[in-house]
Amino acid sequence: MQLIAKAKNYYKRAYKMGHFPILKDILLSKKRIIAYYGFLGDGNFGDELVYESTRKLAYNELLIPVQRHMPLSMKLLTRWFPKKFSGYIIGGGTLIGEHPYKKNFQILSKAKIPIYIHGVGVNKFFDVDFWKPILNNKIFGGVRGPISLNNIESINFENKILGDAAFYLYTSSISKSSRANCSRKILINFGTHTVMPELIKSRSEIEKFILKYRSKGYEFSFLPFHTHDCKIGEDLKNKYHFIELLEIPTNFKDACNYFTNCCYAIGERLHFNVMATMVGCPFLSINYNKKHLDFLKSLNITEAGIEINDVNLGVIEKKFQLNDSYFNWKEIDHKLRSYKKTQKQQFDIFISNC
Repeated sequence: MQLIAKAKNYYKRAYKMGHFPILKDILLSKKRIIAYYGFLGDGNFGDELVYESTRKLAYNELLIPVQRHMPLSMKLLTRWFPKKFSGYIIGGGTLIGEHPYKKNFQILSKAKIPIYIHGVGVNKFFDVDFWKPILNNKIFGGVRGPISLNNIESINFENKILGDAAFYLYTSSISKSSRANCSRKILINFGTHTVMPELIKSRSEIEKFILKYRSKGYEFSFLPFHTHDCKIGEDLKNKYHFIELLEIPTNFKDACNYFTNCCYAIGERLHFNVMATMVGCPFLSINYNKKHLDFLKSLNITEAGIEINDVNLGVIEKKFQLNDSYFNWKEIDHKLRSYKKTQKQQFDIFISNC
């Protein structure tokens, strides 16, 4: 039974999720074939959001995600014909760190093709021996934020800060004035990749905030960004029946619709907070990982975050009441546009070298 379940999962992720071009397009198209490394298919909306952004950026190219769950024809292409690829993109997320798919990645890196780094995060304890030869190729693009840039300086990485990869989806100016008459709806997100004991206290303090502000007439919705979050949301709704349980967004536009009519958001998932930023919704980032601070620093909005051990009702209330002073939306809009422009400029240089 376990083998059958694995086979079904492989088939779903390789053939049913729309991540891969069809073989006919690869054989007949005159477009460049670009390999994409980034996590996909495990129910994480953040990963799907980054891939959607990369597809928009590389709309003139054929992207082939290189991972464990990929169509057999494309797996063979990657393994036996790496020179068919003109270049490869390292997608968003903290990917310069531990690397689960070293074999596929090393095959492509040995082909000495150009690399575009699309707003990638860098773990402080990344595998230097693995990454140094890869990053000695022709490198374009840049990392997520100042913490990532500092972490990678040990291997003389000469590159830029591009902001989060999803920023390329940013489409219009943020207007704080549009929030003045918005509804009294607040979005909540709980969910992490790893189970952390500190979250028990943090979430209980957020629940106190929910109860207190429910009595003040605010409405609350739980928005999952990963399939793992759904069970947490169901448990929360069972405790507080007034909470609306939403579905995982399917794309950028879908996610925008959730945030547009809200006056505030409190989130654990990084890309929940990234989405709030791009829509112009004031938010509180629960910083359980350095990636949150990396993102916040890239936009000069560190006051919009709180370290997980410092979460308490009083601090949450203060952040909520003073959110106007934490978000200079004009400056944020300028930074988002600047990052988007730099991503495009770097990508164009990358393509011209492919």
